[in-house]
Amino acid sequence: MRVRRQGGATLGLVAACVLLVIVIGVGFYFLSKIIGGGREVANATDAGALNVARLALKRGTVAVSSLSTSDQAEFGGLATSGQITLLNYNRLVAQAMMVAKNAENEGAPTNAKSNAIATANAVKAIGNSLKASLTASLASTAANSLGGDFNAIAGSNNTKMWNGSTVACVTPITQGYLKTGGSTNIIWDANTQNAFGAWAPAHATPDLSAGNNPNSADVLGASVGGGAQYMPGYVNNSFLSGSVVLAGIPVFPNTKPHLVDIGQFNSDLTKNAAFAADPNVPPNAFQTNARATEAKSGNLASSVACAVVGVLTNDYKASLPRGFVRISNGPDAVATNGSFGVPISDGTNDIFNNQLFNGSGITTNGSSGVFTTTPSYLSDWAQFNSRSGVYDNSNANTSNQSVMTSAGLTGAAWVAYNVNPAGTAYPAGTFVPIADLPTSPVNLQDMAAHPNNYDAGEGGLRAGSNCAAPYATVAQLESIGGGSFPCVYTMYDNGLTGPCATVSTIQQWQSNYSCTGLTTGGLVATSGANQGVTNVEYMKAELLAKINGRLGGSFCSDVSIPSTKPSGVKYFSRGVPGTSSGPGGSAVAFDPSMGGSSPVVNFEVVGSPLQYLTQISNNLGSCAVGSSSAILEQITARMQQIESSVTLAQVKTALGSQQLHLQGGSFSSDNGTLYLYVDPTTHNVQMAHNLPAGWTDTTTTNSNFPDGNAPSVGSGECTETYPLNGWVVDTTAGMSGTGKGDAHYHAEPFTQPGFASGPPSYNGADMGASVDNGGSAPIYGQDAAIFKPSSGSQNILGELKFQENTQGTTFCKPN
Repeated sequence: MRVRRQGGATLGLVAACVLLVIVIGVGFYFLSKIIGGGREVANATDAGALNVARLALKRGTVAVSSLSTSDQAEFGGLATSGQITLLNYNRLVAQAMMVAKNAENEGAPTNAKSNAIATANAVKAIGNSLKASLTASLASTAANSLGGDFNAIAGSNNTKMWNGSTVACVTPITQGYLKTGGSTNIIWDANTQNAFGAWAPAHATPDLSAGNNPNSADVLGASVGGGAQYMPGYVNNSFLSGSVVLAGIPVFPNTKPHLVDIGQFNSDLTKNAAFAADPNVPPNAFQTNARATEAKSGNLASSVACAVVGVLTNDYKASLPRGFVRISNGPDAVATNGSFGVPISDGTNDIFNNQLFNGSGITTNGSSGVFTTTPSYLSDWAQFNSRSGVYDNSNANTSNQSVMTSAGLTGAAWVAYNVNPAGTAYPAGTFVPIADLPTSPVNLQDMAAHPNNYDAGEGGLRAGSNCAAPYATVAQLESIGGGSFPCVYTMYDNGLTGPCATVSTIQQWQSNYSCTGLTTGGLVATSGANQGVTNVEYMKAELLAKINGRLGGSFCSDVSIPSTKPSGVKYFSRGVPGTSSGPGGSAVAFDPSMGGSSPVVNFEVVGSPLQYLTQISNNLGSCAVGSSSAILEQITARMQQIESSVTLAQVKTALGSQQLHLQGGSFSSDNGTLYLYVDPTTHNVQMAHNLPAGWTDTTTTNSNFPDGNAPSVGSGECTETYPLNGWVVDTTAGMSGTGKGDAHYHAEPFTQPGFASGPPSYNGADMGASVDNGGSAPIYGQDAAIFKPSSGSQNILGELKFQENTQGTTFCKPN
């Protein structure tokens, strides 16, 4: 019995042990399910959080179409497929920084400052919309929301240990602001930095983005130059004395979205509390709180996960991709000043170019109104009519032979004068009656009736008392007494100095000498290379048109053009003003025969912006290239703000690729405006009449643009000053291929002011000491190329404008 009791006790102990083992095993089983299920919940939460960080780059969106028209124009080139997201939002921030830095570098002129503030505020407003879009998406569990994205991934993860219970968010996803100074996806290389005066946002912390080494090309295929760095995020960049404060978003190029420790999440959230509280700054990290229910016990398990975004290779160079420099020519002078009179086409028949110019001009006897262009005629007739003594009519070698010779009469003619047709001899010392004079072509009556037979086209002896029968009668000739004086072109100005310088006299002579005067024609090119009229050409046309006024007594012509009405410029095809370059210099006499140097009054030709700049800067001198303030250097720096690889050579090539006409003429194909920009596909500088499709210049009628400071001569402005009188306007004989002055005048249409022997002596643009032969200072034209920078607000980075001013004057004393 004792043995049996002991065996039973042992069996009971074994059973108890087995039961204990079973209980422990079951406990371990349920414990492992609880622990494993919790791990499954945590894994699901991690996966969901990573999915949120991945899709946050595109779930928060702002449609470009929802922006104002001006904002669409300004920021449309920064979006992707018409949407602004966390992937490209930093591009807007960088562009606003560029605008603000340009305004700051320009000295913060009023318009630049206000435009930079407006651009920054527009970007912040977009950031506000983007953050609001992200916030709404995080709070939602619908499809295509970040809450839904979390649940879709977390809920599909394996929770077998909890019998497939679904893992879902229990609270809205929290926004985070991780890693102050972390890398945005915006690259600043050395050329971009130099375009802003060796400036860039502060360096990002090196270990936050794969060593912070940008790729060799950005996502758009633009090459990245040396010295490249990423722009930091969650760092306030202050401009214009704090008027503009901007911060980018760290999105960590060259990394994937990844989990972060909750301690770091919370710590950085505290550090960046100001950004978290700013409604305009989007987040870059997210904290999720999820839970699931154990199916048998009903116990709840929750898990927290934090993840931050990463963009891998989606980085961009800092740029204003739709930036442009506008190139403008001034207006057509006719459109600005009104039409001028019809210019003369030939001065050959102008009395000032003939009788009043050659020799001693027109000589008058001062009593009976008999006049001639051969002064000796009057003295000869005066001597003949004052003769005395006895005549030997049969002997040509009398003491009066000198009288006969000076009068142009042969011995036979002298006899004929004193013998009637019947051979009757008249007493010596008497005059033969007119009726008895022979009709031989060598007699005096024939000279009076047909002076051209005797005067070789000079007009002979003429009387001003009867314009209908202008030639002097024998009685008028015989009445000529002693004394005479010349009437020459130098008497004719508004003072009409001299006894014969009267309006009625000049009109009389014009008629008597059959000087029809002026022929007219269409002498302004409206097509072809010469089309359009500059102020200098306008002055020439006005001067030549006003020659018509001489017949009405307007012997002076005012050709002033207000300095407030500059025209555009064209190219001096015969050489550069102020230099000796070009065939035959730059003199451009108007030649109505169409065979000389200038068959039209608008003698200059339409050229390219590079030709204009070369001409104005004396072959691209220091005001055009070679210093940071030179025009081409400034334009190149502006182009490098669009594409950092742009070179000066590329800019010059583009500037020479198109012609630039004058504004305001119906002939103009571009209306005097071209655009310099960088093609987004080829990354090369282009110049065209219009911006690419989809781009808009919203500044053309806005006086606030360009918004930089007006440049000064030699620093952003090139000028070329050159003399006009005797050289371009009222051109002097010998200065052109015709050998005559403008419109075939022997000297020049007007001789005061003017230069008797060609243009004044000048050196470059300094001609202030030159004087003309009338003692008056010369008049000048001035061409200018003016580059006015702009901040980049509304995408305009500056305007290169060409204009021409002229110094008007009054021209007197006609040729």
